[in-house]
Parts: sequence; structure tokens; C-alpha cells
Amino acid sequence: SRLIDGTFGHLTKLAILDLSHNSLMRIEDNVFVGMNISHLDLGYNNLRKIPSLPLRKLTAARTLVLDGNPLHTLAPEDFTRVRTEFLSISKCPHLTQIAKGSFASLKDLKTLTLNGNPEL
Repeated sequence: SRLIDGTFGHLTKLAILDLSHNSLMRIEDNVFVGMNISHLDLGYNNLRKIPSLPLRKLTAARTLVLDGNPLHTLAPEDFTRVRTEFLSISKCPHLTQIAKGSFASLKDLKTLTLNGNPEL
């Protein structure tokens, strides 16, 4: 249910990391330090909020998938200094609110997918 710092520390050449369909509830702040992941899939876990600090450590992630998590709200600080071109936040059963400016800091964003969120 938790990724602790150092879990992937030696996988510096790893490009794709698929952690979807697990029971992740917490990702510690430095789990992704030193990694060059271009595709990160955190879909269908138990993340109740965006793991902002760990995501900021990913400098090469072009694809970020957060589908199917029990997120309730999205706020501007959730994506501060997160660099991605493709972001998917779909099929989140509890997502009810996206605050103004939530995606404003995503300067590299080219594709945003927000579909199948029944409460939004």
C-alpha cells in the first residue's frame, strides 16, 4: 500500500513504470529521485490525493496516468512543477471538483483526458 524512498533508486535507465491496479495509498517524497521515467501509470490504486511531491522529482515523465483513483478534488498546488505532456484523470468515481487554475502550471501539457468521472 506504500512506496518507500529507495524502492526504485537503482533503476536509473527505466523508461516505463506501470504501477496500476495495486493498492497504493501513499508514495513517499523521494521514491522517483534520479529516475528517467517517460511513462508513469498510477491508475486504479487507492490514491486519495495527487502525490505532488514525488511527481515533481520526475523530470522526464511525458505521460502520467492517474485514472480510477478515489480522488475527490484537484487543486492548483497538485501539479505545481510537474512536467508532463499527457495527463489522464479518468474514471475516478469520487472526483467532484476541479479548482480554478488546477492545470495552469502544466506548461508542457499537450493532452488532457478527463472522462468517465461520474460525480464531476
